[in-house]
Amino acid sequence: MFGKRVQAQNGSRVLVCSLGAQDSPFLKGDAAVYERYYKHVSASCFGSVDEMLRGIDASYDVVHLFGSLGPNGLIAADAALAGGDLVSRCCERGVKLLWVARENSPEDYIAGLPAAGKRESDHDDPEERGFRGVS
Repeated sequence: MFGKRVQAQNGSRVLVCSLGAQDSPFLKGDAAVYERYYKHVSASCFGSVDEMLRGIDASYDVVHLFGSLGPNGLIAADAALAGGDLVSRCCERGVKLLWVARENSPEDYIAGLPAAGKRESDHDDPEERGFRGVS
């Protein structure tokens, strides 16, 4: 997949980001891979959770985030962000894929990024389809 050069996708926007500069080499490398497949790729090292959330607000289709997870969500130097809040923010902004890239434990992904019930649209009744919101 990564060995072939293919035509870049026109409309999709990709944000490759991290909280802090410690992941900068990985960020640059992963952004270069996305650029082979997508025309609109942004790479950013955010200094705070608030700055990252403002970045996500800029209407991306894919958010590739280097971040450390704990059982309660994303951990940053300045604050912790509940994983459910990050997933909700991405859903509200139309993000189609949230990719958290780091060597986090599977248990922290499961506990920290609950996605149950995130597929319903604003016009559907989630209870009718068997979804239960994140609690």
